[in-house]
Amino acid sequence: MKRLILAAICLAALAGCDRSLISGKVVNIRGEALPGVAVQVEGTSYQALTDGLGEYRVPYDPGHVVLQFMKTGYTPGILELTAEAPREINAQTVSLWELPRDKGVYLYENFRYRETTRIVPEEFVTRERRRVYATRRWPEIETTATAPVILCYKITDWEVRFCRLELTELFTPLPGGDLEEAAVLARTRTIPARLSAVDEPEGLLRQIELPGPLEPGTYAVHWGALDGATDTDPRIFMFSVVDYMLTLPPEPEDEEEPSETGEEETEEAEEPETPAGEETPAEG
Repeated sequence: MKRLILAAICLAALAGCDRSLISGKVVNIRGEALPGVAVQVEGTSYQALTDGLGEYRVPYDPGHVVLQFMKTGYTPGILELTAEAPREINAQTVSLWELPRDKGVYLYENFRYRETTRIVPEEFVTRERRRVYATRRWPEIETTATAPVILCYKITDWEVRFCRLELTELFTPLPGGDLEEAAVLARTRTIPARLSAVDEPEGLLRQIELPGPLEPGTYAVHWGALDGATDTDPRIFMFSVVDYMLTLPPEPEDEEEPSETGEEETEEAEEPETPAGEETPAEG
């Protein structure tokens, strides 16, 4: 009898455990299934691994549940749930961003990272001998997007700066006090910007948020390099926004199409009307 009671208790416990399950799916930013993602219930030993379909099933203890998602080469993910009693939970799908290979500033287009041009600016002066930091180089990357997705990977979030650069005449000091003229890309306007974390809580990947669309031109992201401050990062990260429609020649006007017979249409000469009561003279 005791054995039967013990078996019943074990079965009930197992049934309760079977009901305390969270199932869900993990995908990449394209929406494709992501296999091999480690799923951990925070503060417990419960864990699972997503299968070839990106799906997982993991047990939990009722209460406030925090799921952690980890996969090498991707941003970590967190999902918080609340379950007051044991039950099966179908969790919402979790998306993880793929990470770039190296730290830097990138344009993210068509699910692909495009590395901006990294440049250490040079020191120039104006005619009045005011110090200016600028560059002789042009960016090697361009985009047609006026609202590009700009992502920073493993770079500090301290006072990011975003500015527009334009071709400017500055000078290089020469021995003896003379000035040599130089055509450079220099800052002409600073645009308000801030960083927001794509992944929490680590914040490995951050997106630059701008107040509005960008006009065609050259732009730079920096952390003080154009102000002479090199403690955080001595480089600027450049790219250009282009509008190819502005450079296309005007389309020729449509020429008048010839008639179907290939001959120009001419108006037929109207024959003079014969007054009433008069006969038409016979042809000789």
